[in-house]
Order: sequence, then C-alpha cells, then structure tokens
Amino acid sequence: MQQPPAKSLRALYDLARDFESDDPAVLNPSLETLRTIGDRYEIRELIAVGGMKQVHRAFDRRINREVAMARLRPGAPSDLIDPFINEAWLTARLDHPGIVNIHDLGIGADGWPFFTMDLKRGQSLRTLIRKLRAGDPDAIAAYPIEARLEIFIKVTDAVAYAHSCKVVHLDLKPSNTQVGPFGEVLVFDWGLGKVLGTEDPLEFDRMLLNPDLFASTAPGGKLTGTPGYMAPEQIEEDDPRIDCRADIYGLGCVLYHLLMLDPPFTGDDQTVLANTLSGNLVPPHKKANGAAVPRGLSGVVMKAMARRPEDRYQSAHELGNEVRRFLQGFAPDAEHAGVARQVWLLIARNKRFSLTVFIAMVMLVTGTALSFQALAERERLALEAQHEAEENLRLYQSGLIEIDALSGRLVDNLIQIAHQYQFQRMPTISRTLLTSALENRPGHPRLLNALAEHEAISQRFDTALRIFDSIPNGLRKAGYYEFARQAHARKPNDAGWLQTDDLIDLLHELAEGRNWAGRSSFAARLVLLDQPARTDFDERARIIEALLHVLNPDWEDGWYVYDAATSSLRAGGSGLLRIANYTSVLHSLKLRELDLSHSMVRSISREIGSSIEVLRINDSPVMQRFVL
Repeated sequence: MQQPPAKSLRALYDLARDFESDDPAVLNPSLETLRTIGDRYEIRELIAVGGMKQVHRAFDRRINREVAMARLRPGAPSDLIDPFINEAWLTARLDHPGIVNIHDLGIGADGWPFFTMDLKRGQSLRTLIRKLRAGDPDAIAAYPIEARLEIFIKVTDAVAYAHSCKVVHLDLKPSNTQVGPFGEVLVFDWGLGKVLGTEDPLEFDRMLLNPDLFASTAPGGKLTGTPGYMAPEQIEEDDPRIDCRADIYGLGCVLYHLLMLDPPFTGDDQTVLANTLSGNLVPPHKKANGAAVPRGLSGVVMKAMARRPEDRYQSAHELGNEVRRFLQGFAPDAEHAGVARQVWLLIARNKRFSLTVFIAMVMLVTGTALSFQALAERERLALEAQHEAEENLRLYQSGLIEIDALSGRLVDNLIQIAHQYQFQRMPTISRTLLTSALENRPGHPRLLNALAEHEAISQRFDTALRIFDSIPNGLRKAGYYEFARQAHARKPNDAGWLQTDDLIDLLHELAEGRNWAGRSSFAARLVLLDQPARTDFDERARIIEALLHVLNPDWEDGWYVYDAATSSLRAGGSGLLRIANYTSVLHSLKLRELDLSHSMVRSISREIGSSIEVLRINDSPVMQRFVL
C-alpha cells in the first residue's frame, strides 16, 4: 500500500538529520582510531641479535607500517641502559641515505628503553661475502667486483657525511653494513661512535659507549671496536690520535674483505691484535688467492690500512674518490703508476680511438719498413750493375720520389690523428704528437701548418702567428692564417680565452666569409676545446649557435631556442643539415630535451649516449629514415 506523500517526506527528513550527526567517530574515523590506540607497537618476530642488543620486527599502529625495534636483551645489566639510549641519540643526529633513520625513542611497559628505526629489506655485507666465498651462483652473478666496489663507495659516502658532523663510527665492518635488493647500502650500529671535539669528560664517556653492548671488546674490556677491523690507535689505551682516520683504517679492512672475500687478519684475537699493532699485513695482490686483485686497488687498501694515521687517506671522501678513479679507468694515486701503465689505461678507456691510433702507427711502422726494404733492394741492384751508371742513377732518383710520396702519406696520417685528439678534447696529446713529428722532420710545411692550426684552436694566437710566419708564403694555409690574425687582434696574449662575444663574431665571420678547405672542422675543434672554459650554459649555447651557422652555411631562416632552466634546445628550419662534425657539439650543454622537428638534419648518431632523455624529430629526414 503506497504511503501518503507527507509520511515519505518525514522519513527523508529523519534520515538527513541522522546523517548530519556531529559524532567524531563518524566525521573523522582516522582521528578516532588514533585516539583509541592503546599500545603503539605490536612486536613481531626477532630478526637480529648482537651482543646484549636484539632487534624485532614491529608494527607501528600510529603510522600504520612496519619498523625495526631495538631493545636490550633480557637479563642485560642495567649499566647498559645509558649507552643504549645514547646510541639512538647519536644515530638520530645523522641524516643521510646511507645511515638508518631513527623514528622513536621510548620506554616500554617493562621499564626498559627501546628505539625504532627503518625496517630495511636486504642482507648484511658479511652474509653477502659468505655467499660469494661459498660460490653461490646468484651472488656471483649479481655482485662482480665492480658492484662490490660501488657498495664500498656508498659506505665511504655515508662515513664521509658522519665525519662532516664530527662523528666517527669506530666499528666499521661488513656485519654493520646492510645491502638492499635495489642498490641500497646502510651503515648500522653507531653505538661505539665518538663525537669529536667534545671537551666534557662525562659527554665523552657517553659517546664512547659501553662496548659490552655490542660484543666489540677485547680481553679486559678496554677496547672499543672489533679485532681485525680496528685501527692500531684504538688498541693502544688512551691514544689521543683516535679521530676520523681510525674509520679510514676500518674502511680499508672492509675493502680488503670485499676484494679477497677473507678478512685482512686471521687467528685468535691476541694474534689479530698483535698483527694490527705491528702492521704485519700481506698486500691483497700478493696473497695466494689474490692474483686477480688489481695492483691499483691493492695499493688503495694498503694506504688506507697504514699503521700510522698520517700515512693513510686523510678523509673518507678521498678514499672513495680513489675507488671511483679505478672504476672510471684511471690509476689510483696510491698505485704510483708509471708512464706505461698510464698509457695502457688511456687505451683501455678509449678503445675505439686507440684502435684507430694503433692502425695508424702500424701503417707508419710498416711504411717505414717497406721504405728501408726498398732502399736495400735498390742498393743491391746498384752494386750488381755498377757498369751501368746511368741506370743506377735513374733507379736512385726513382726511389727518392717513392720515399717522398710515402712520407707525405705518413704526415697526413699523423695530422689526422692529431685532429682526432683535438675532437676528443685532448689538446696536450695532439700538440705532443705534432712537435715530436717536427723534431724528426724540422721545417716540414704541412706539419708546421698543423701545429699553427693547433695553437689557433687552443686560442694561443700569438704562438700560432709566429709559427705561420716561419712558413713560406706559398705553403702557408691562408684561411687558418687569416683567422689567427683576426683573432690575435682581439686577444694578443696567449693566456686565457676569447671573450664570448669576440668568439661569436669570429665564428660569424667564418660562416659569412670565403669557404676554405677544413673550415668546418677547424671551427668545430675550436668550439669543442673552448666549451669547458665557459661555466655559463647560456654563453655555451650562443657559441654553439654561431658554430652551427659555420657547419650549415645555408641555414638562414631557421630557429634556435635554448632554455637553461629545462636543459632543452629547439632548432630547425631549412638549411639545418647537421649538428655534429665527428663529435657532437651539443654534449657540453648536457641537454635533457632536443627538438629537431621540421629541420633537415639527417643523422643524430653522434647524440646517442648523451644526456638527452626526450628527442623530437617530427617531419625531419631522420624521422623519414625511421619510417622507411
């Protein structure tokens, strides 16, 4: 039976009145949940135990996530309570991605303190090393020596940060480092830490915490650290030299363990301590299982673990940079690499270019050998046919012609190699190559022209003009000489670099003036060597725009818009055919976005491997090639 309209409206009114209730539980259920929480933490399973401390997985009901909760073990002596609290205070002072975050410090229902921190997934570095030593295939595949060195660098970064806060760790070891599945590296257990420069003895005692808490004590309870990872000055009681360099020693021990998969010292504690004090340490590369350890890294380890603090690296940052140099293909300073080693590393860093140089050198040696062989053969023929003097003279003159032709080709190859070094921004090597060639061929006009050209692109115009003036007029390269003369009027001294506007004007004159052989290559090398001297990216962009007009003389009605804030460049228009000459001229802008839409650029191969993240090539020959 249908209700009357009045009764239906009354029911709706009552429903609306109930909905508009001011009950807090209805309006803000999350707030009400926080109010009703009793015990904040739900303690779950035990995940770690060390010394008199234990760590549980716990659930924080207030922030609704899992955390790690550190507490003293049942039965721990009460004199460990203050050191435990001070560990939390000390760790909370440090704010770095490589150091665990402290969330809360409080007192539990049992009256004992606890603190909570990030719950990180992963494994300790000690566990990882054990897996590697046991031959675990997954660990070996995931953590080759390069990956282990990256872990070590992250540890040095965290320690360097702590040192900047005047805090030293004093117990660095693999078990105090955690490695996550996504490259996270955390340094734990700052309980033995010391705040440097603290004058108050009581404060010093608080910071130099009770080692019984962490089971890092030697017989007699005097030591603060772990035998085998502690510096000699930590063993010697009341040694005033305990500072950041004690951590450098510990980092050296960790690096040793990472490389060898064995600790630096073995034996009982007394033997380890005695070897630490005496500096009785076998370099990694000299151990039976250390044949694969590069000498450079072995040198880094030995310097970090030097017995005297003043002989070690003086900062964690310096130690980390040494390992970075090794990973980048350079010799660490501790290696004291000779010239041969430096050359070998140079080749390893530039394999493709080095192959080109090697082929050129092979051509040089082979050509020289063939020349001598040809001369020897001619001498033999001349001795056998002395009675035919005229024929002998003809053969001799013919040999000279062939030798001159071969020498000319070799000179061209050397000049080409010098140009490639200039494109690679290695002007010192280029100059050395040319000057060495001139020592063997003094006054050679093509080599002199090449050297003068080198001085011009290095913006030493005074030197360039003096070299050009030593070349006979008919053999001097007029285009290069005229550029050097005009540039010298703007910068008479060899020191320093051209003003930005002066360089741009010179490039415009190159673009608008008479075209001469090598003009584009010369301009590109000039700008490539100039760019590192400019710290203002807008100035770099203006210079590159002027260079693009040299590379593209018919580019007249196009556009070129650079935005330093977004690291983006938009360039296009009719006549813009190329943006590179052997080496990209855009790399120095560190572009994240490049828009070449509606341009005539046909190749972007030189930009591959650069910092570009977004590339737009709509309605361009490059796009058409991809479509086809």
